[in-house]
Formats: sequence, C-alpha cells, structure tokens
Amino acid sequence: MTSDTSDEKEAGTTMAEDSPPKNTSRFSNLEALGDGRYYLDACGYACPYPEVLTKRAIEALSPGDILEAATDNVPSFETMPAAAEKLGCDVLKTINVDETVRKFIIEIKGSQ
Repeated sequence: MTSDTSDEKEAGTTMAEDSPPKNTSRFSNLEALGDGRYYLDACGYACPYPEVLTKRAIEALSPGDILEAATDNVPSFETMPAAAEKLGCDVLKTINVDETVRKFIIEIKGSQ
C-alpha cells in the first residue's frame, strides 16, 4: 500500500522543505506554511501569552522568515507588534481578520 502524497506534489515541495526548524517543535500552535512562512495562532490566550508566544516564535525562526501571528486578545493588538519591533523585526502589515481577530505579518530580521 502506498501513501498519498498528492498534496506534496501539488505544492511542489516535500515535507522536509516545509518542516519547521528544530527549535520550533515545542510550539503546538506554530505552523509551517512553507517557503519560510509560519503561522502563529495566539487566539484564545489572555495577556501576556500572545506577546510571549510571539517573542518565542521570533526567537526560534531565522532571518528572512515571515511570521503571521493572529490574536483575539484586544490588549495584544498593541503588545504583539511592539514586541516584534523591539526584537528588531519589521511589522509589514496588520490585518483585521474580523471584528475580534487581528493578524500581524512580521518579517524576521537579524539576530534577536
């Protein structure tokens, strides 16, 4: 019996290419999207956890990677991008996903 790898073939990548770096394995809510893009789901967490999760994700990723971090915690709408900028990253875009969720597109820069 063979396994179905059609999703991998359609994306033009292999699992190894899309796997997160070794140091992100401790994040159950950090998902590798491929091509150096990662998604952090910090929804449902109260302060200070969205900011802490964002900092840990940034520290685990490599320069040039893109982190999409989402939260539904209103105070974190300010603290998450501030934490990213304090670590020297660029917040490229802020997206209001809906009335309760905001997503930040963050470019990881040099050493954090």
